[in-house]
Amino acid sequence: MRPAKRRITLATCLGSRDFLRNVSSYRTSICQLPAERAAHIAPHAGTEDELPPETMELLQGTLDLLILKSLALGPLHGLGVARRIEQVTKGTFSVKPGSLFPALHRMEETGWLAAYWGESSNNRKAKYYELTKRGRRQLETETERWGKISLAIGRALSAES
Repeated sequence: MRPAKRRITLATCLGSRDFLRNVSSYRTSICQLPAERAAHIAPHAGTEDELPPETMELLQGTLDLLILKSLALGPLHGLGVARRIEQVTKGTFSVKPGSLFPALHRMEETGWLAAYWGESSNNRKAKYYELTKRGRRQLETETERWGKISLAIGRALSAES
């Protein structure tokens, strides 16, 4: 039997003195959402390295990195972030709103993103997000960390048994 997953809500995080510790726990709970609410990897049709048709959850921290990277070029509204992620990953990652918006809100509360209300291209009110200085530093940190992780996994996969 699997142990119960500890769910930390945003209200719990905001009301706690140990905010940073709770943010870390909250990040974990984002990655433990049911499959229908989690960010997914969707296969990109027509490529030779197609992924299997089943969906997989993103590794913890990957969604943050993709959001930070998508906003490095300039401010975007929430759905613009999702589109940019799908565009730069050539359709490999399709981030669902149930994962994207809690992550954007959490990253704003952490100080990595600043948000303001503006008008979208179809003249609707939309919340735009942009990187803060702290967010740019986090992007550098996460990019370096991801490089080390992917290098280590590559070594492990190429090692002869």
